Amino acid sequence: MPDKKYTRVERSRDRKVRRRNEEARKSRIKDVYGVEPTEFDLESIEEGIDAIAETLPQPTPTPKWEPVYNYRLPNEIVCMIANYSEADLVNLLLVCKQFYYVLRPRLYEKVYLTPRRYNNFYRSISENEQLRPFVSNLQLQGMLQQGKSSTNARILTYCGPHNLTSLILPPTKVGLVVQSALIKCTSLVRLDMSYVSGVNPIDSAFLFKSLANLRRLEVLKLPYCPTPKNPEEVSSKIVALDYDPWPRLNTLHINGWFPKLSESMQTTMSRPQGLTEVMFQNSTMTPDEIKWFLNTFAPHAAQLTLTSSMHNVEDDFADFILDAYPDLRRLVIPVEHISANLFSNLHKPHNLQLLKLTSENTFHRVGKITEEMVYNAMLTVLPCLNTIIVEHPVGWTEANDSLIDVALLLEERDGGFFID
Repeated sequence: MPDKKYTRVERSRDRKVRRRNEEARKSRIKDVYGVEPTEFDLESIEEGIDAIAETLPQPTPTPKWEPVYNYRLPNEIVCMIANYSEADLVNLLLVCKQFYYVLRPRLYEKVYLTPRRYNNFYRSISENEQLRPFVSNLQLQGMLQQGKSSTNARILTYCGPHNLTSLILPPTKVGLVVQSALIKCTSLVRLDMSYVSGVNPIDSAFLFKSLANLRRLEVLKLPYCPTPKNPEEVSSKIVALDYDPWPRLNTLHINGWFPKLSESMQTTMSRPQGLTEVMFQNSTMTPDEIKWFLNTFAPHAAQLTLTSSMHNVEDDFADFILDAYPDLRRLVIPVEHISANLFSNLHKPHNLQLLKLTSENTFHRVGKITEEMVYNAMLTVLPCLNTIIVEHPVGWTEANDSLIDVALLLEERDGGFFID
């Protein structure tokens, strides 16, 4: 019985729903046509109404936001990120493909090889030619007793003809590596051979001839060269060149001996026009040879450095420097080789700006160049001197009143006094 009652209720409710729907359709048709339908086919009329509704303009749906994928940062932003985290450069390469391709040249731009990195670097550039142009600064001074000379020479052969501009050769004997550097690396701007062993000194004639390949060279540091048994014979092998071997050279470091050219060679050979920085290190040259070199190659030098470990020179031999070279702006010199005459020989004001006094640990040199001498020179012949650096063995102390006067005068000239 409950089921039948429930069924009758459901049927009655369905009839009421159908009746309301039919009345609603009739009312809608009357609104459109103005006639109350009686015998019309209500379904066909509703289809016509739906067809008309489809031709009416539909409201624009509200766009739904969707996330954008594969967004690329500008390469400049990636480089800025790397600038703030140079130590994490290797980790940045693993971020995504864009970071890898943008920062990979920076990874190979400056390479400091160690025994641990040597094999991986050699394997990378030998198997992938695209990496070779990225290497612009190659430092091999940490490769002591590591790698064969032929392998090192092959590395220079791979990288040299491209964009290699700075090279520091390893502590090896003069041979295939040095020859490859002078012949293959034609784009070098800076060449440092100071770590090369002096057991087998470089052939001076070969050096002068090979420099013609380095047309962009600006900084040259020569390997150690001991004084040969027959210096005149070595110098005679250097033939006159009909080209300018140093078109842009401005810095030259001499380590040991340097060949003195013959008179005919001096008159026929082109000389560097812009050589402004010269350094004599572990020099075995005589005072006359040093004077000859400066007068021949660097008459307008702006920076001159003499190390304490100089041979074949007597005390006070360098008193002529300031008077002979008025263009000097920076002078680094041992107190063993100068005296008060360094300043008294000046007959007119000099434009020297920086003076560094070095010394070996020899106590008998204390007081050779005093604070009073420098202070009086600053008041008379050194009006532009604004920076003084002295090493501790020179013997200058803060208790000296003249040192205080020197420091105050340097401060007035926007400079300073430093003890190294």
